[in-house]
Amino acid sequence: MCLVGGLLAAGCGQGAGQAAALFKSGQQRYDRGDWTGAIADLTRALELDPKLIGAYDYRGCAHTRTGDWAGAIRDFDRLIQLDPKDSAAHEKRALAKSGQGDVEGALTDLNQAIELNPTNAWAYSDRGLIKSKQGDWAGARTDYNRAIRLDSGNATLLEGLASAAARTGDWAGAIDGYTRALHLEPKAPAAYEGRGEAKFNAGDLQGAIADYNQAIGMDPKSGASYFQRGLAESRMRDWKAAIDDWSRAIDRNADVAESFANRAEAKRLAGDPEGAIGDFDRAIGLKPKDAWSFVGRASAKSRTGDLKGAIEDFTHAIDLAPASAPFYQSRALARVRKGDYAGAIADFDSAIQLNPTDRAVYENLGIAKEAAGDPAGAIAAYSKAVALGSTNAFLFYNRGRLKMEKGDLAGAGADFSWAIELNPKGTAGYESRASARSGQGDWDGAIADHTRAIALDPADPKGFAGRAFAKIEKEDYSGAILDFNRVIALDPRSAPAYDGRGLARFKQGDYRGAIADCTKAMEGNPTNHAACLRRGLAKEKLGDLEGAVADFDRAIQGAPNDSNAWNVRGWVKYLKKDFEGAIDDAGRAIRLNPNSGDAYGTRAWARYGAGDIPGAVEDFRRSVGLLPAGSADFLLDWGMLAFIGQEYAQALSSWELAGSRDPTISPELHLWIARARATLEAKARSEAWAAQGSRSPHLPY
Repeated sequence: MCLVGGLLAAGCGQGAGQAAALFKSGQQRYDRGDWTGAIADLTRALELDPKLIGAYDYRGCAHTRTGDWAGAIRDFDRLIQLDPKDSAAHEKRALAKSGQGDVEGALTDLNQAIELNPTNAWAYSDRGLIKSKQGDWAGARTDYNRAIRLDSGNATLLEGLASAAARTGDWAGAIDGYTRALHLEPKAPAAYEGRGEAKFNAGDLQGAIADYNQAIGMDPKSGASYFQRGLAESRMRDWKAAIDDWSRAIDRNADVAESFANRAEAKRLAGDPEGAIGDFDRAIGLKPKDAWSFVGRASAKSRTGDLKGAIEDFTHAIDLAPASAPFYQSRALARVRKGDYAGAIADFDSAIQLNPTDRAVYENLGIAKEAAGDPAGAIAAYSKAVALGSTNAFLFYNRGRLKMEKGDLAGAGADFSWAIELNPKGTAGYESRASARSGQGDWDGAIADHTRAIALDPADPKGFAGRAFAKIEKEDYSGAILDFNRVIALDPRSAPAYDGRGLARFKQGDYRGAIADCTKAMEGNPTNHAACLRRGLAKEKLGDLEGAVADFDRAIQGAPNDSNAWNVRGWVKYLKKDFEGAIDDAGRAIRLNPNSGDAYGTRAWARYGAGDIPGAVEDFRRSVGLLPAGSADFLLDWGMLAFIGQEYAQALSSWELAGSRDPTISPELHLWIARARATLEAKARSEAWAAQGSRSPHLPY
C-alpha cells in the first residue's frame, strides 16, 4: 500500500482545486489497481501543483506496479528532495532500484530508511528480501526477525522469515514460521505451499501432502502445488499419484520442462519406459540444454533395449556437462550391456579422473574388466573399491570368485567371509566359501557352510547338493544319500543329484542302486560322461562285463580324450581275458596322460596275463612310482610286484591291506590273495617236509 502524508504548498484558487481533485481521482484509481489511469491523473495534478508531495508518492508507487523502475525512482528522488528525512520514501525507492537491478543502491536506501526510522518494519522486511536474493540467508533472517518484533501481527513478514529459514536448511524454523503466519492468515495458499516444502525436506511426506492439499483447495489453478505434491508422492514411490499431479501441473502450465521431466522419470520407474521417452522429448524440447533430461531419456531407452540410443543420449549429456562423473559411469554401464567393454572401461577411467574417490565406479570397472577377460585387472579394481571403504557384499563375492579361479583359495575364503559379514542372510557367500574350503580339503568347514545356507533357504537344492558331495569326501555315504534325496525332492529332474547319489551308492557297494541312479541321470543327457563311466564300473562290480564295456564305449565316444575312460575299459577287457585289447586301451590312456599310475597298473596286469612278465614288471614299477603311496591301487600293484618276485608274504600283506582300504575292490583281488595264501601254505609244508628229511611233493627238490 502507498501511504502519504497529504499536500504541501498547495496553492489557492481554481488551480489548486483542480490539482486536489485530480490527486483524489489518482488515489482512487490506484486503490482499484488502475495503475495507468492513476499515473495519468497524478501527472496532471503535478502539472498544476509541482509541490504536491502525495502525488509523487502515489505516482512512484504506480510506476513501481507497472515495472517502470526509472519513472518510480524519479518520483521518489523528487519526494526525498522535498523531504530528505522521509524514511518511507527511501524504502520505496529501494524497491524500485532493486527492480532495476541496482542491488547496492537499494541496500543503501534501505539502510538510510532504517537510520531515519528504526521502527520502519517494511524497511527491514525489504532489506531481508534483498539479502535473500543475494543468498545472504542468515542476514535475511536477522532482518525479518527485527521486522517481526516491530510488527508481530504481519503474516507476510513471518512468511519471509520462514522462507529464509528454509534456505538455510532450518526446516523446523521454516515450519514454525509458516505455521505462525497461517495462524494470522489461514487463507494463504503460498504459506501452505511453503510449509509443505519444508515438511517434505524434513522427511514428513504425509504432512507435506496435507499442506499441498490445503494449498490446492484454496487455489486449484496453481500448478506449483500440484508439482510439489507430485515430488512428495514420488518420494513415497506412489508413481500413479505423482504422474497424475504432474499431469495437472502440465495442464495449468505446459511450458515447465521440469514437470515433463519429473513425470517422465515417474513413468520410467513405474515400468512405462515408452511413455517416459515421450515426456523426456517434451522436456528436452523446452529445455534443450538440460543434461539430466538426456540422462533420464537414456535410462528409459536402455530399459527398452535401445542401447545405441541410450549411449547417444548419455553422450549428449556429457557434451553439456563434461565434468559430470556420473554421466560417464552411466554411459559405461550401457556400454557394458552392449558388450563394448573397451568403451566402458574408458568411460569408467574418465569418471575416476573426475572423481577418484567414488568406490562405486571401481566396483563397476571390476565387472567390466572381468567381462573383458582381464581377471587381474578386475581384482585390482575391486581392491581399490575396498581400499576406499566399499561395503558392497557383491564386490567381495566377485573378488573371491576370481581369486578362487586363480587358485588362491585362502584369499577367496577371506573375501567370502567378508561377503557373509556384510550380508549374513545371503546364501551365495556361504555356498562360495564352502567351495573354497572344499578346495582346501576342509570338508567339515564346507559342510558347516552348506548347512548355514540350507538354514537360510531350505528350498534351494544347491545347499543340499554341496553338502552331499562334501559328505562323500568324508565317507559319510549315508548322510550324502539323505542330502541327495532332499535335492531330488526339490528338483526331481536334477541329473547331478542322481549322479551324486549314484556315486554314494557305488561307494557303499550298492551297485544296483548306483546303476539305477546313473541311468536316471542319463535320461536327460544320454552322453552324461560321469554317469556313463560310473554305471559301467557298477556293472563291472556285478560281473556284467559286456554291459560295462558298452557303457565305456559310449563314454569314450562322447569324450575320446578322457584318459580314465580308456583305462577303465582296458581293465574290464583284462577281466574278460582280452589282454591285447586291455594293453591297447591302457596304452591309449598313457598316451593321453603319461602320469596316470592307474593306466600303467592296468597295462601291467594285462601284460602279466599275456605272459609278458618283464613288461609287466616295468609297468608295475611305473605305476607304484606314480600312484599315491598307501592307496588301495598302490597296494594292489605293489603286491603283484612282490608276488612276481616270489615275496608271497609281502604280496599277501599288501593285498589284504588294499582290500581293507577299498572294500569295493575287484573280486579278482580275492583270487590273488587266495593264490598267495596257498603258495605260502605250500611253501610252509615243503619246509616242514625238508626239516624231516623228506622231499616235498610240491617243490622240485
